Amino acid sequence: MNRRDCLSLLAIGGITSLSGCSSLESFGQKMELQYIQLENHDPKLRSFDLLMISNGKIMHWNTYSLKGTDEVDGIDQKTIQGKWPEKLESFTLYVRIDRNTNWTEFSTEKKKIDAACFGLIPTLNPDDELIIDRGTCKQ
Repeated sequence: MNRRDCLSLLAIGGITSLSGCSSLESFGQKMELQYIQLENHDPKLRSFDLLMISNGKIMHWNTYSLKGTDEVDGIDQKTIQGKWPEKLESFTLYVRIDRNTNWTEFSTEKKKIDAACFGLIPTLNPDDELIIDRGTCKQ
């Protein structure tokens, strides 16, 4: 990611954090992002760039490589845990594939969270579509 990309994402994160609502509160209880599970359903080796911004600050920023899906090993997955504060008020997770300029985002300001904790599952489908689903807590 170049400096311009980073600054534009931080600006978006800052505007989002100023919007005035925190959807990570459910019945007075703060929510916990327990894990992020990357899944590569494409047969090729792909890299996932993850950028998490909370209150205008970068909480997590890293690149992960996942080998392609095949008949022997199945879907390649990587679970990331505990690389961010345990309880976040609100955040946006940006994900892109192979340093593409297009980012897919999951924002707690835009999606209502109704569980005590949850996970996020960025998934690259075989047709190159990147989606971010919400997962349940792993006890």
